Amino acid sequence: MFWDLDVTRDGGGTITAVDMTRIATLGETSDFQGSGREARFSNDGGPGGSGESYLVLTNEKDYLTRIYKLEDLASYTGPQNDQSQVPQPFRELRNGDESAGTLPAFGTEVEPADFAKNGRFFVNDGDSRDPSGNPNGLVFPGFLRVYDTAEWASNPAGQEPDPIWVQRALSTEYINFNHDDTKLATGHGDGTLRVWDVNTTGAVTVKSEAFNENTSSHTRWTLAGSRSTSSGDNEWGTSSQVLQNGSVFVGHRGTQYLAVDNLEGETHTLTMNAAWDISGFVDRKIQFAAAAAPGAFEGGDFLRLLADLDENGTFETTVAQFLPDGDGDLAWDGSGAKLNDLFEDDSGEDFYAFQDFFVDLESLLPGDFGGQIRFQIQANTDDSAEEIGFDSLRVTGVPEPGSMGFLALGALAILRRRRRGDRRR
Repeated sequence: MFWDLDVTRDGGGTITAVDMTRIATLGETSDFQGSGREARFSNDGGPGGSGESYLVLTNEKDYLTRIYKLEDLASYTGPQNDQSQVPQPFRELRNGDESAGTLPAFGTEVEPADFAKNGRFFVNDGDSRDPSGNPNGLVFPGFLRVYDTAEWASNPAGQEPDPIWVQRALSTEYINFNHDDTKLATGHGDGTLRVWDVNTTGAVTVKSEAFNENTSSHTRWTLAGSRSTSSGDNEWGTSSQVLQNGSVFVGHRGTQYLAVDNLEGETHTLTMNAAWDISGFVDRKIQFAAAAAPGAFEGGDFLRLLADLDENGTFETTVAQFLPDGDGDLAWDGSGAKLNDLFEDDSGEDFYAFQDFFVDLESLLPGDFGGQIRFQIQANTDDSAEEIGFDSLRVTGVPEPGSMGFLALGALAILRRRRRGDRRR
């Protein structure tokens, strides 16, 4: 026999049944809603030679992508169907908010998924759903999400990593990398097949913040301002809401993002407590995602990302700022790229998608830069129609020759449409 099979014999030695050897049954609980849709193994040896291999399961109705360590499954010798003993997921990736009763309010089933052949990237699909929580409600535009699997192991327990890239794509039904990971094919519900050039640059994620936890529940950041809330609540804090005050935000990277609404004309801040060490890398860049509803911004409204580059406790360097452009929108420095990425679906519904922005960090660094950087996010609005989202802050870079930087988190470039010309100062 080619496989190790379970053979059952009667008292006389006659074979009565032959079955494949089952290690464990995963998901026979009420936590798994709907049918399992996809199961994928990463290549043996782990992503980028890390030694860690994974099994990823996606499920139809609970909108979760569950990641298991293959070594946990292979070493399991307990009962097959006892969910209290079978290995639990190492990480869970969410497509939507779990706060609205039995079914998450903002997600649809996560169906196709695939690993790059070298295990470095993992790609899955997920749409957003009508925030009423109706499982048969309006489905908003979908997105491909590209994860760097190194971040699964590197992120501390309880911190859901964000994808390194999110690509708008309608109802993806099929995902597959070619033999050497230079191309990615995706099939879609509109009948199209798209082939992507997987163009990596040698850059990795040095440090990142996903904003996937309530800002009051961890010590990495300090939230300040009279309208600060632990859960966003359409004011100032992390939120999982797709629908704010009439504006539909889609494409935020993970479970939550930093949400801004009426701050009553008061500047609010989110300040990083401990500096990131980004030494040992070259060609460093800052990446973040942001979105805003159009039409109401004026006067002293703004969104800013500042940095402390000399460890003096002040945030004297402006990395990026979005100011009113005279048309009611926030734009880069008040005259560049508008922050609102407006598009319509076939029904005429308006959506505002998070956009990625890239800043050359090397051009901002002082000559005596010591390798430590802290960030502060600032915002000011005075009307409930002035809605802003900020998400997925990261520093990327190419490891210096001979450094250990290749062990850092993540990777940057895949499926990138940078549109740098109008997104850089």
